Amino acid sequence: MTITAQYLEATRKVQNNWFAAFDAMTTQYARQLDRPAATIFPTMDARKAVDEVFDFASKALSVQRETAHKVLSANYQMAQQWRTQSQEVQGVWREQAKVVTDITREQMESLTDSAREQALSFGETVEKQAATVKNAAVEAARVVESATEKQVDVATDATAKQVDIATDAAADQAKRNYNLMNSAQLKGELAARKLAATGSLDEMRARLKNADTKA
Repeated sequence: MTITAQYLEATRKVQNNWFAAFDAMTTQYARQLDRPAATIFPTMDARKAVDEVFDFASKALSVQRETAHKVLSANYQMAQQWRTQSQEVQGVWREQAKVVTDITREQMESLTDSAREQALSFGETVEKQAATVKNAAVEAARVVESATEKQVDVATDATAKQVDIATDAAADQAKRNYNLMNSAQLKGELAARKLAATGSLDEMRARLKNADTKA
């Protein structure tokens, strides 16, 4: 329990005792008043009773005043002790914070230098690797381009040949599609092959087909 709480508890007890004493004296006076007048006044001294009540109250106030002084003095001393301890703790914390700050600064500077060196080394390695990859890519592109050009040339030649073959075949097929030719066309084809160009359309067509079969 704190000193202030003790003071408040003591004050409460003193006040309760004072009120109890006052109630007891009041009760006693009331009983005296209930008696016949002849028996009251010879035995009762009102001034003395009042003096006793106020003397008790004065003593109670004195006790409370003294207790309050002690509480204030104790609180002041405790506050002084707390202030002194707080200043000492703050000084210790300040010194520890300075030490920690210095150590942290040194570690950060060391880490920064190490990180800078690693970054430079890593940058140089990356540049070398990038140059190697670039050269390899250029060489691969050149090889692919050369191979592609050759493949394009080959494919172009093959395509041209296939086109020529297809054209010739289409022409031959067109020529041999005798059913679509008229009389003049059939006679021209027969004359080109040095075959007889006489007869009906069916005869001339049959003559051309027979020549194709023999060929």
